[in-house]
Amino acid sequence: MSENLKAWVSAAPDEEAAPEDAAKNVEILKEREEVSLDKLAFENNTITAADWGVLMEQCPHVEAFSAVESDLSKVEKPESAIDQIQVLDFSKNAIDSLEFVEGFPNLISLTLTDCKIEKFEQLKPLEAVKTSLQMLELNEDSLLGFETDEEMRKKVWEMLPELVGLNNKTEGGDLLEMDLMGDEEEDMDFPYEEEDMDFLEEESDLDDLVAEDEEEEDLDEDEEGEQGGDEEPASKRAKTE
Repeated sequence: MSENLKAWVSAAPDEEAAPEDAAKNVEILKEREEVSLDKLAFENNTITAADWGVLMEQCPHVEAFSAVESDLSKVEKPESAIDQIQVLDFSKNAIDSLEFVEGFPNLISLTLTDCKIEKFEQLKPLEAVKTSLQMLELNEDSLLGFETDEEMRKKVWEMLPELVGLNNKTEGGDLLEMDLMGDEEEDMDFPYEEEDMDFLEEESDLDDLVAEDEEEEDLDEDEEGEQGGDEEPASKRAKTE
Protein backbone atom coordinates (compact mmCIF):
# COMPACT_ATOMS: atom_id res chain seq x y z
CA MET A 1 0.00 0.00 0.00
CA SER A 2 1.20 3.51 -0.81
CA GLU A 3 2.88 5.21 2.16
CA ASN A 4 1.58 8.56 0.89
CA LEU A 5 -1.97 7.26 0.94
CA LYS A 6 -1.55 6.05 4.51
CA ALA A 7 -0.14 9.47 5.44
CA TRP A 8 -3.09 11.20 3.76
CA VAL A 9 -5.57 9.00 5.61
CA SER A 10 -3.90 9.61 8.98
CA ALA A 11 -3.74 13.37 8.38
CA ALA A 12 -7.23 13.65 6.89
CA PRO A 13 -6.45 17.00 5.21
CA ASP A 14 -9.20 19.46 5.94
CA GLU A 15 -9.09 23.17 6.63
CA GLU A 16 -11.43 22.84 9.59
CA ALA A 17 -9.57 19.99 11.27
CA ALA A 18 -6.26 20.23 13.08
CA PRO A 19 -3.84 17.51 11.89
CA GLU A 20 -3.28 16.32 15.46
CA ASP A 21 -6.98 15.81 16.05
CA ALA A 22 -7.07 12.23 14.73
CA ALA A 23 -10.55 11.37 15.98
CA LYS A 24 -12.12 14.40 14.33
CA ASN A 25 -10.19 13.74 11.13
CA VAL A 26 -11.50 10.19 10.94
CA GLU A 27 -15.09 11.41 11.27
CA ILE A 28 -14.56 13.98 8.53
CA LEU A 29 -13.18 11.31 6.21
CA LYS A 30 -16.15 9.03 6.79
CA GLU A 31 -18.55 11.73 5.62
CA ARG A 32 -16.67 12.69 2.47
CA GLU A 33 -18.40 12.15 -0.87
CA GLU A 34 -15.55 13.57 -2.99
CA VAL A 35 -11.89 12.63 -2.59
CA SER A 36 -9.12 14.33 -4.56
CA LEU A 37 -5.56 12.96 -4.38
CA ASP A 38 -4.30 15.06 -7.28
CA LYS A 39 -0.50 15.21 -7.57
CA LEU A 40 -0.11 12.68 -4.75
CA ALA A 41 2.67 10.19 -5.58
CA PHE A 42 1.77 6.50 -5.29
CA GLU A 43 4.23 3.68 -4.66
CA ASN A 44 5.41 2.10 -7.92
CA ASN A 45 3.24 4.64 -9.74
CA THR A 46 0.24 2.41 -9.07
CA ILE A 47 -3.07 2.61 -7.26
CA THR A 48 -3.28 -0.92 -5.90
CA ALA A 49 -6.25 -3.04 -4.86
CA ALA A 50 -5.07 -2.52 -1.27
CA ASP A 51 -5.18 1.27 -1.77
CA TRP A 52 -8.81 1.03 -2.83
CA GLY A 53 -9.54 -1.02 0.28
CA VAL A 54 -7.98 1.57 2.58
CA LEU A 55 -9.76 4.40 0.80
CA MET A 56 -13.18 2.79 1.10
CA GLU A 57 -12.61 1.84 4.71
CA GLN A 58 -11.85 5.42 5.63
CA CYS A 59 -14.25 7.11 3.15
CA PRO A 60 -17.22 4.71 2.84
CA HIS A 61 -19.49 7.35 1.28
CA VAL A 62 -17.16 8.55 -1.48
CA GLU A 63 -18.89 8.95 -4.86
CA ALA A 64 -16.21 10.84 -6.83
CA PHE A 65 -12.46 10.15 -6.84
CA SER A 66 -9.61 11.86 -8.66
CA ALA A 67 -5.86 11.37 -8.87
CA VAL A 68 -4.86 13.88 -11.53
CA GLU A 69 -1.21 14.34 -12.45
CA SER A 70 -0.04 11.72 -9.95
CA ASP A 71 2.57 10.00 -12.17
CA LEU A 72 0.37 6.91 -12.39
CA SER A 73 1.12 4.20 -14.91
CA LYS A 74 -1.38 1.68 -13.59
CA VAL A 75 -4.65 1.52 -11.67
CA GLU A 76 -5.56 -1.89 -10.29
CA LYS A 77 -9.09 -3.20 -9.99
CA PRO A 78 -10.38 -3.20 -6.39
CA GLU A 79 -10.69 -6.60 -4.76
CA SER A 80 -14.43 -6.06 -4.27
CA ALA A 81 -16.72 -4.01 -6.49
CA ILE A 82 -17.20 -0.42 -5.33
CA ASP A 83 -20.81 0.35 -6.15
CA GLN A 84 -21.02 3.93 -4.86
CA ILE A 85 -18.21 5.52 -6.89
CA GLN A 86 -19.75 7.10 -9.97
CA VAL A 87 -17.04 9.56 -11.05
CA LEU A 88 -13.35 8.86 -11.72
CA ASP A 89 -10.72 11.30 -13.02
CA PHE A 90 -7.20 10.08 -13.85
CA SER A 91 -6.18 12.90 -16.20
CA LYS A 92 -2.50 13.58 -16.94
CA ASN A 93 -1.23 10.11 -16.06
CA ALA A 94 0.52 7.47 -18.17
CA ILE A 95 -2.38 5.01 -17.87
CA ASP A 96 -2.78 2.68 -20.85
CA SER A 97 -5.11 -0.01 -19.43
CA LEU A 98 -8.74 0.33 -18.31
CA GLU A 99 -9.19 -3.09 -16.73
CA PHE A 100 -9.86 -1.37 -13.40
CA VAL A 101 -13.32 -0.13 -14.48
CA GLU A 102 -14.73 -3.61 -13.89
CA GLY A 103 -14.56 -2.80 -10.20
CA PHE A 104 -16.91 0.21 -10.57
CA PRO A 105 -20.22 -1.17 -11.90
CA ASN A 106 -22.12 2.11 -11.50
CA LEU A 107 -19.54 4.37 -13.13
CA ILE A 108 -21.18 7.38 -14.82
CA SER A 109 -18.25 9.63 -15.69
CA LEU A 110 -14.65 8.72 -16.59
CA THR A 111 -11.99 11.30 -17.44
CA LEU A 112 -8.73 10.18 -19.06
CA THR A 113 -7.46 13.27 -20.88
CA ASP A 114 -3.70 13.32 -21.49
CA CYS A 115 -3.42 9.59 -20.80
CA LYS A 116 -2.06 6.87 -23.08
CA ILE A 117 -5.40 5.74 -24.49
CA GLU A 118 -4.80 5.91 -28.22
CA LYS A 119 -6.51 2.84 -29.73
CA PHE A 120 -10.15 1.76 -29.77
CA GLU A 121 -9.13 -1.70 -28.50
CA GLN A 122 -8.01 -0.09 -25.25
CA LEU A 123 -11.64 0.91 -24.59
CA LYS A 124 -12.92 -2.68 -24.64
CA PRO A 125 -12.95 -2.98 -20.81
CA LEU A 126 -15.57 -0.21 -20.79
CA GLU A 127 -18.11 -2.78 -21.94
CA ALA A 128 -18.32 -3.72 -18.26
CA VAL A 129 -19.98 -0.34 -17.58
CA LYS A 130 -21.86 0.10 -20.86
CA THR A 131 -25.23 0.33 -19.07
CA SER A 132 -24.11 3.13 -16.73
CA LEU A 133 -21.34 5.18 -18.40
CA GLN A 134 -22.64 8.51 -19.73
CA MET A 135 -19.62 10.83 -19.91
CA LEU A 136 -16.20 9.88 -21.30
CA GLU A 137 -13.25 12.26 -21.72
CA LEU A 138 -10.22 11.14 -23.74
CA ASN A 139 -7.42 12.93 -25.59
CA GLU A 140 -9.18 15.60 -27.66
CA ASP A 141 -7.21 15.02 -30.85
CA SER A 142 -7.26 11.21 -30.77
CA LEU A 143 -9.29 9.28 -33.37
CA LEU A 144 -8.54 5.96 -31.59
CA GLY A 145 -7.06 4.55 -34.80
CA PHE A 146 -9.98 5.47 -37.08
CA GLU A 147 -9.68 7.67 -40.14
CA THR A 148 -12.47 10.09 -39.26
CA ASP A 149 -14.07 11.52 -36.15
CA GLU A 150 -17.48 10.37 -37.41
CA GLU A 151 -16.35 6.75 -37.71
CA MET A 152 -14.74 6.86 -34.28
CA ARG A 153 -17.89 8.19 -32.62
CA LYS A 154 -20.05 5.62 -34.34
CA LYS A 155 -17.93 2.76 -32.99
CA VAL A 156 -17.77 4.19 -29.49
CA TRP A 157 -21.55 4.61 -29.31
CA GLU A 158 -22.13 1.11 -30.62
CA MET A 159 -20.10 -0.17 -27.70
CA LEU A 160 -21.48 2.30 -25.13
CA PRO A 161 -25.16 2.87 -26.03
CA GLU A 162 -25.95 4.88 -22.88
CA LEU A 163 -23.17 7.38 -23.53
CA VAL A 164 -24.29 11.03 -23.58
CA GLY A 165 -21.02 12.79 -24.33
CA LEU A 166 -17.52 11.99 -25.59
CA ASN A 167 -15.06 14.83 -25.10
CA ASN A 168 -18.04 17.11 -24.40
CA LYS A 169 -19.64 16.29 -27.75
CA THR A 170 -22.67 14.27 -28.81
CA GLU A 171 -22.69 11.19 -31.00
CA GLY A 172 -23.09 13.47 -34.02
CA GLY A 173 -20.10 15.60 -33.03
CA ASP A 174 -22.09 18.60 -31.80
CA LEU A 175 -21.10 20.39 -28.61
CA LEU A 176 -22.95 19.00 -25.65
CA GLU A 177 -25.47 21.49 -24.27
CA MET A 178 -25.91 21.42 -20.52
CA ASP A 179 -29.34 22.34 -19.14
CA LEU A 180 -28.07 24.91 -16.67
CA MET A 181 -31.58 26.21 -15.94
CA GLY A 182 -33.16 22.84 -15.37
CA ASP A 183 -32.81 22.75 -11.60
CA GLU A 184 -33.79 26.38 -11.17
CA GLU A 185 -36.97 25.87 -13.21
CA GLU A 186 -37.87 22.86 -11.09
CA ASP A 187 -37.31 24.86 -7.90
CA MET A 188 -39.67 27.53 -9.21
CA ASP A 189 -42.36 24.85 -9.56
CA PHE A 190 -43.73 26.53 -12.69
CA PRO A 191 -46.83 24.47 -13.62
CA TYR A 192 -46.83 25.03 -17.39
CA GLU A 193 -44.63 23.88 -20.23
CA GLU A 194 -43.48 26.30 -22.94
CA GLU A 195 -45.97 24.92 -25.47
CA ASP A 196 -48.81 25.79 -23.07
CA MET A 197 -48.02 29.49 -23.15
CA ASP A 198 -49.92 30.24 -26.40
CA PHE A 199 -53.01 28.68 -24.88
CA LEU A 200 -52.59 30.70 -21.71
CA GLU A 201 -52.24 33.91 -23.70
CA GLU A 202 -55.37 33.06 -25.71
CA GLU A 203 -57.22 32.27 -22.50
CA SER A 204 -56.12 35.61 -21.04
CA ASP A 205 -57.39 37.44 -24.14
CA LEU A 206 -60.71 35.62 -23.82
CA ASP A 207 -61.01 36.64 -20.18
CA ASP A 208 -60.43 40.26 -21.21
CA LEU A 209 -63.21 40.05 -23.83
CA VAL A 210 -65.62 38.52 -21.32
CA ALA A 211 -64.80 41.25 -18.83
CA GLU A 212 -65.42 43.93 -21.48
CA ASP A 213 -68.79 42.38 -22.40
CA GLU A 214 -69.82 42.33 -18.74
CA GLU A 215 -68.87 45.98 -18.35
CA GLU A 216 -70.93 46.90 -21.43
CA GLU A 217 -73.93 44.96 -20.08
CA ASP A 218 -73.66 46.79 -16.74
CA LEU A 219 -73.58 50.14 -18.55
CA ASP A 220 -76.64 49.24 -20.60
CA GLU A 221 -78.56 48.26 -17.46
CA ASP A 222 -77.60 51.51 -15.75
CA GLU A 223 -78.77 53.55 -18.75
CA GLU A 224 -82.10 51.68 -18.86
CA GLY A 225 -82.58 52.32 -15.14
CA GLU A 226 -81.96 56.02 -15.54
CA GLN A 227 -84.41 56.26 -18.45
CA GLY A 228 -87.04 54.31 -16.54
CA GLY A 229 -86.64 56.64 -13.52
CA ASP A 230 -87.66 59.66 -15.61
CA GLU A 231 -91.04 58.16 -16.55
CA GLU A 232 -93.98 58.55 -14.15
CA PRO A 233 -95.60 55.27 -13.03
CA ALA A 234 -98.85 54.41 -14.90
CA SER A 235 -100.97 54.24 -11.69
CA LYS A 236 -99.87 57.73 -10.69
CA ARG A 237 -100.65 59.11 -14.14
CA ALA A 238 -104.13 57.57 -13.99
CA LYS A 239 -104.95 59.25 -10.65
CA THR A 240 -103.74 62.58 -11.91
CA GLU A 241 -105.89 62.34 -14.96
